[in-house]
Order: sequence, then C-alpha cells, then structure tokens
Amino acid sequence: MLVTTKGQLFFFYHLNFIKFASRFVKSVVGAVSIEEISFYMF
Repeated sequence: MLVTTKGQLFFFYHLNFIKFASRFVKSVVGAVSIEEISFYMF
C-alpha cells in the first residue's frame, strides 16, 4: 500500500479530529445529563 505523506497527515488529522469531536460530544452530553438530573432532583 503506497500512501503519500500528505495523505497520511490528512488521515491522522481527521482521526484525531474524530477522537476530539467524540470526546467533546460525550462531555457535552454528560454535562447536559448531569444538569437534567440536578434539575429533576430539586
């Protein structure tokens, strides 16, 4: 498999971006769920 360095950089950039995006979404969803739980508790 022949891959150019540009392609590798592009691939790794998107891989890191997907990891960061999924982590960001998880943190946002977690914060929202915690806010909802605290809202329903009080």
